[in-house]
Amino acid sequence: MLAAVRNAAIDQVRRAPRGADDATAASIFSPLAGPAQSAIDSERERSIAAAVDALPADQREVVVLRVYGQLSFAEVAVVVGAPLATVAARYRRALERLRLRLERVL
Repeated sequence: MLAAVRNAAIDQVRRAPRGADDATAASIFSPLAGPAQSAIDSERERSIAAAVDALPADQREVVVLRVYGQLSFAEVAVVVGAPLATVAARYRRALERLRLRLERVL
């Protein structure tokens, strides 16, 4: 069952139109934002998505399950079939890669 949840979470992230969520997020968090702010938010979302896509597969999987799938580290460990410490290390390394890549862009 967890494998099905994992696959569904990954599929949902891949299928989600990147631009659709940007308009919704802009209207929720800054209802008075104009086109310039919407463009900035949209570019930020694309940068984050590209950074996540550029992660090694094992790290990307952990990030997608943890952040987008909202699974606990213990649940992620079961889904990927790895020890909890390994999952935590992959997540930590992924966040560091994301930070390094995105600090230049954001």
